Amino acid sequence: MRVIGQSATITKIPYLHLAYVATSSIKPHSPTFAVGGILLTLGILALLIIEYIKNIDSSFKFSFKFISTIAVILGLAFITISMAVWGTRQLDHPDFLMKSKFNRITRWANDSIVNKGKTYEEFLKIYKEDLIDVWNKKLKIVKANTNNGVTYTFISAGADGKFNTKDDFKSAPFLIEEKDQDKLKNTSIKTEKKKQK
Repeated sequence: MRVIGQSATITKIPYLHLAYVATSSIKPHSPTFAVGGILLTLGILALLIIEYIKNIDSSFKFSFKFISTIAVILGLAFITISMAVWGTRQLDHPDFLMKSKFNRITRWANDSIVNKGKTYEEFLKIYKEDLIDVWNKKLKIVKANTNNGVTYTFISAGADGKFNTKDDFKSAPFLIEEKDQDKLKNTSIKTEKKKQK
């Protein structure tokens, strides 16, 4: 299990590298990708060959170019479908992605619980749909009492979807100090009084 610190700074990457990260994380559907590659290659070769052939009927040349262009378009379409629709997500950079995810969750928790005085349960309701890992699986949240307050640790089951295995990811514990807990108690008491009125 890898523990990822909540204070880790995310390195800024150029947009070109970010595009590479996105495309390299998808394994295309092999048969569809192969068909697309063949159509694309044949279409481009046909377009290049027709340009070098002289003394050819203009109507035939136009038809040949049209068919070759269609082949190129279909090839690109097949390649796109093989990745975007039927592709399988293969995360080559899970450490980076989970670090980013845990940092965002920590900011949300800090803003909701510490700054806005919301309870832990309210925080879970607000961000229920977002408390998932990069494999779109729910994060496990472990609560622990310490001398300084209460900690919450977010755990991802990793690529295999099973907890307590080597590929799990664990965030650094998010601490709600005693003073913040008192703030939460006061907020909940005020809310109850308003309801009673």
